[in-house]
Amino acid sequence: ERMEKEIRNLRVQLEILETQKRFIQGVLNTQKESKGQGWWERIPLKETLARLQTLSNKMRALTSRIEELQKTIEEKEEALAKWKRAHSWKIEARTRGKGQATVQLTYRVDQAGWRPLYAARLVNDKVSLKFMARVHQDTEINWQGVKVVLSTARPRGRIEPPQPKPLYLRPVEPLKTRFKLMPLAGKAPPKDERATLEEKTAYSLMEGIALYEPPGPFYLDSGKEGVLSIEGWTLLPKIKRCCYATADPAVYIVANIKSFPQILPPGKMQLYQGSSLVGETYLTFRAPLKLSFGRDQTLKVKREQTKRFLDKKFGGKVEITVAYQTTITNMATRTREVEVVERVPISQDERIEVKFKGAEPPAEPNKKKGFLKWTVTVPPHGKSKLSYTFTVKYPEKLHLNHPF
Repeated sequence: ERMEKEIRNLRVQLEILETQKRFIQGVLNTQKESKGQGWWERIPLKETLARLQTLSNKMRALTSRIEELQKTIEEKEEALAKWKRAHSWKIEARTRGKGQATVQLTYRVDQAGWRPLYAARLVNDKVSLKFMARVHQDTEINWQGVKVVLSTARPRGRIEPPQPKPLYLRPVEPLKTRFKLMPLAGKAPPKDERATLEEKTAYSLMEGIALYEPPGPFYLDSGKEGVLSIEGWTLLPKIKRCCYATADPAVYIVANIKSFPQILPPGKMQLYQGSSLVGETYLTFRAPLKLSFGRDQTLKVKREQTKRFLDKKFGGKVEITVAYQTTITNMATRTREVEVVERVPISQDERIEVKFKGAEPPAEPNKKKGFLKWTVTVPPHGKSKLSYTFTVKYPEKLHLNHPF
């Protein structure tokens, strides 16, 4: 306040000097135009110029002082804003004798938050699950060796229980009539229905609060983001290796997890095979959980058409005999069990006849979708072969949607 008052006084002085300067400049201009006539001719030109220079110097000094004061005010306002966000604590203690005391300070900050982050790593058919938190803080205080408690609670959420609302039933127009009568601008739902929807959302935000106390200490500068490790587990899931060679000649690994060691909040998860990142997913942690770890690089798949025989029949019909063989090679030192799925065509036209001729190892196709399913055991550094045959019979002039 004192500096602002000084600035106001300096600006008044600056205006006075500016008025004097304009007067002297007017005198100089008049001397040039009068050609030796008038009272101003009695003022020496040298004295006038000196006076003008003095006024200019004073004005520059005042302007510099005003800028200096304004800069000081800005610095103090910035420091004051930081001070307002800081807090102090005063603790009074009484003792009857000598001793030692340890003070532990715990407080909640609004300028910080966290998001769950997970990493699932598949090694030797075991899943190593790591639970982490991506923490960000903008408290303008660098965290140096602090202990952090993470909560899933929402302090700004609703804390009052919802009030019951009546449910009113009313007749509605049929769908076609409703479209005809609907105005161009959307109409808001009735007040009682809208309140019910809002309360349902608020209730879902309130259910279930968990606290996590990761081992410290934790270091994080203000305005930065860091990853904090919370906990880790080794899970023994049921591993399934599956192959659908018609779409992709490869074996994929799927881990089925029935339960978790504790309730975990939903978040983004990174998936690894060993040290290789294979993908990302978003988990809601509702058991059972299915995690796909991509292709198993130790198993190679080769699918080939081993037979295609075209035979023309009497009556203008054509019969095609088709056979496929799938070979799975295991390059690992452990036995692998693989679920293999193939398919036999399903006719959707009475003019098209499909007959399944057999499979090796034996298998029967699903009647609705035509899928053949095997579970084969592939020995270390060994191979397993599967094959099947079917025929398709149809009128010669008919064009099929799938070439064989």
